[in-house]
Amino acid sequence: MAAQDLGSSPPPGGGEVARAKPGTERGAADLPSRRSPEKVSRARQLRQAGNMAEAVLWNELKAKRLGGYKFV
Repeated sequence: MAAQDLGSSPPPGGGEVARAKPGTERGAADLPSRRSPEKVSRARQLRQAGNMAEAVLWNELKAKRLGGYKFV
């Protein structure tokens, strides 16, 4: 009997994947975080704040005004 190409099907053994232990998935609990509360707060502010230059650029791109190419 010839071997069949199963594509992306799991292997016959069930295809179980070894998972990380819960204590190691997000780093060890005994190590201090590299993220300071000030940096996290500033990053959130920057992500939420509107950026006028970026808004103008995207409007131009969507309207096919830069080289005739449309970006969506």
